[in-house]
Amino acid sequence: MEQEQQPTYNAPFNEAADYFTGLKESVDQALRSVLASCTLPKNFRGTAIYMQDPQHQGQLAVISQTNPAISEDHQHFVEKILNRRRLVMASTSVGDTIENNHSGIYDSKMADHTCLNLLIPSQYGASVVQFVASKATPEEELRTLWQEIETSGPYEDLKNAVYLLSEKFGRDISERMYLDPPDTPNGAIIRFDISGFKNMMERFGDSFADDFATSFLYQVQNMLKQNDAGYMIREEGDGAIILSMDFDRVYETAQEIKNLYNELKKEPKYSILQGTAPLKTSITSDHIEFSVDPTPNLRRGDGTTILAPVRPHANRALTMSRLMLDNAERDRDVILIAPDTHALLAKHGALPVHEVPFNGSTFIDHVYATTT
Repeated sequence: MEQEQQPTYNAPFNEAADYFTGLKESVDQALRSVLASCTLPKNFRGTAIYMQDPQHQGQLAVISQTNPAISEDHQHFVEKILNRRRLVMASTSVGDTIENNHSGIYDSKMADHTCLNLLIPSQYGASVVQFVASKATPEEELRTLWQEIETSGPYEDLKNAVYLLSEKFGRDISERMYLDPPDTPNGAIIRFDISGFKNMMERFGDSFADDFATSFLYQVQNMLKQNDAGYMIREEGDGAIILSMDFDRVYETAQEIKNLYNELKKEPKYSILQGTAPLKTSITSDHIEFSVDPTPNLRRGDGTTILAPVRPHANRALTMSRLMLDNAERDRDVILIAPDTHALLAKHGALPVHEVPFNGSTFIDHVYATTT
């Protein structure tokens, strides 16, 4: 049986410092040529090229984009969501195009736009060239544009360039382009620490304070394991950082941590702490990438889950959580919820009953707090 012959692409190539840069510039140049050769709709917003990322399943690399006519709101969208980052495939019309395995006109899932998505298959996954217009653009205009594009010589050059870029560098395209993780949150960070722990050590001794903190963290770890509620990714002496991938349960988990803390203070050995040393807790969210460290954890014995330190920006949720705790009230137990996380919890129907604004930091415009 004969093997199916693979298509041959002869892409235009720009001389550059290295092969990847040359191919990438060829894609950008071909895309500009396509736009110059077509009659664009009146409400045309721009175009972008997406490529499946085999190293990050379910994600897309944004490899090129141009926006000749763009509103201020759309510019903000492009800078926040598209520029130099990956996207979650399921949250885009590009993902639908790839799943359906055919080009077409789709409603955007990310903005109030209509998209003409043209599919380009390759060895490491599909690429999609997307032409974006406002929602008010008649479908006939987009179909006319589609016909113009597919019969133009520049579009053949663009397909060739995208195909060759994917064939040569598709396996590690995100790393080649230094793309940041998606902006779409996929997990939450619960961070907590004991307010006045230093005073506890001075008043009752280091041994007493350390024993109390150790017992508390041990109980938290057991609760997380028993409830499958998340991972303790870092201990911080008198507190810890928890990773939760379940927005439906994240506030419930934070509340359970607070309950464990207050129950521990009722035990005879630690009852002297009642009415002192409140617990501060924050909840933030981000797109969090993590991996399992094979180094045994002395308490759990089944490995410790850690954040993948890809780039500093990946620690946005951690930075926010630290600021929130540093500026929290210190005279009572408090659970602080960041604004974007608050919206996510509201969407999942997992908000606390009582909430008040928290404005303790010049770095934080609005943070929501629950108090007891």
